[in-house]
Amino acid sequence: MTCVYDFLRSTFVATDKAKVRVAGRLALPFLLAMLGASCGDVYRPVALPIPAPSPTPAPVAHIFAVSSNGSAPNNTLANPGSINRIDVSGDSVVSSIAAGVGSIHAALTTNGARIYVVNSVEDTVFASPTNTSPQGTTVNLVQLCDSAGCPPITPVFVHTTEIARMYVADEGNGTISVIDTTSVAVVNTFAVAPGNAGSPLPLPDRNSKPVALAELPNGTKIYALNKGTNSVSSINTQDGFINKVIALGATPQWAVANPDNAHVYVIDSAGTISVIDSRTDTVVSSVSAGSAGTKPNHIAYDPIYNRVFATAANSPQPAVATFDVSGTSANPNSTLVPHGPGTALITPAAGSTCASVPVPAAITVLGDGSRAYVASYQDDGTQICTQATVIDTGTGLVTKTVALSQTGLPANAISQTNCDVARFRVYATSSNGSTNSNFKVYVSQCDAGTVAIVDTFAVPTGPDPHPSEWLAGWLASPVSTFPGSQVSIIGVSAPQVTCPAPTQVAYSYSLLNGPALQPGMTIYIGGMSSGANDGAFPIMTATGSSFTVTNICPAPDSTAQNGTGAVLPPQNPVFLVPGP
Repeated sequence: MTCVYDFLRSTFVATDKAKVRVAGRLALPFLLAMLGASCGDVYRPVALPIPAPSPTPAPVAHIFAVSSNGSAPNNTLANPGSINRIDVSGDSVVSSIAAGVGSIHAALTTNGARIYVVNSVEDTVFASPTNTSPQGTTVNLVQLCDSAGCPPITPVFVHTTEIARMYVADEGNGTISVIDTTSVAVVNTFAVAPGNAGSPLPLPDRNSKPVALAELPNGTKIYALNKGTNSVSSINTQDGFINKVIALGATPQWAVANPDNAHVYVIDSAGTISVIDSRTDTVVSSVSAGSAGTKPNHIAYDPIYNRVFATAANSPQPAVATFDVSGTSANPNSTLVPHGPGTALITPAAGSTCASVPVPAAITVLGDGSRAYVASYQDDGTQICTQATVIDTGTGLVTKTVALSQTGLPANAISQTNCDVARFRVYATSSNGSTNSNFKVYVSQCDAGTVAIVDTFAVPTGPDPHPSEWLAGWLASPVSTFPGSQVSIIGVSAPQVTCPAPTQVAYSYSLLNGPALQPGMTIYIGGMSSGANDGAFPIMTATGSSFTVTNICPAPDSTAQNGTGAVLPPQNPVFLVPGP
């Protein structure tokens, strides 16, 4: 009999007060047994019965985190963003690779072999294998010109349900770029408006502004959501023929296709979900998920229980609406019926220091369909608070809200990061898996520069026992090109505590170079006479001579302590993709 033990070690672990520590985690051991017996020339294998169910599969595979690195078109600090490949089993970054300027969205080919990232500032798409080798190819998109000039391409969205093709929504010139995934090159450019269609290339379209795509699972049609004309274009993927332009009452923002290949669900800025029948390319039903406003809405589809989830980001009381997909025997999946109470209210997490109303930005559903997770943020102007709201998909009710981070906003944060205009200031995705999987949910936090990790399962024993829906830690993004700071620490004030205990610690310092310290920056402290006061900490408060952080086990100020501190501003994660 052989027993095999898997030891996994997580990297950075923090709480909602931004505590940072290193912890090892012991995974559940699993048993492999084989017993054989022989008698003469007869070999008789003996099977040992398993008295209990097999252990729950551990979280596996990877999450790809896309980060921007200064995204404004005229930002002199703009530099290539990055793709971090996160190992789900150990919550560690196993590779990081530069992508392009203005990296904002990504998608995998259906075989998971390559990830494609759109770079909105430099008008390119970056394609990289999803293995551990940090390499990739930059795909230049086709520039279109007319008598008025050559508008920027501005790719903003990438999507496919195929192995051989990847489609790019080009907001700037109103087209869809078609990339062959074998040659990793553009092989066609489709217009989204009939008046601009042409051969071999369409004319630039400055009005339609496609911002999102949804392809049917069978790969026959792709739907472009046109922000500029409040419409959806149905396009044949084989030749780019525009079947129909479907008018909507408000700006389309996100769409998902039903696996039946017959229906597409589109949410718009008025909070209306329109159901498009792909056989006729007409809206066959619609339902309201919330009120109109300027905040973008998001929609998610759960194929396990055939449900649609949609944010009501602009309602006086933000919520997530849940719908059962229904219809008639002749036309199933053509209507949306409110599920359970209909809406789940999104309220601030307990202990949140932000006073503003939460803004639900993105939804993810676990692979077993049991729970949905809503990533939200509160914007108080001087700080951003992020959270993950857990919804039981059976009842449609909120069961818990997990506080993730509270990040102060430096005075120049917006001009550098543009997190305030990112499509996803926070975004959520789940690790891969199915029934009986131990899922993890990851939330990208643009302002904090980190990806939060939520364990959806309980860990009853080991070095880090905790209940389900637990903030297990965070992972920092690569260092950005924004200017950093160095300080000389000349003193520390910390009370005597029984560890572990979240404690506010004050450091006295003098600035050596770089911008002044501000709340929300992460400072790396080293060289202190007591190592317990070293570490990486988000700054809670700051003046020209002192700053405070939260430490789970500080050393009391019994003697003078000196050291150094460095602020290395991170890049800003804006999108997540679960992968192999």
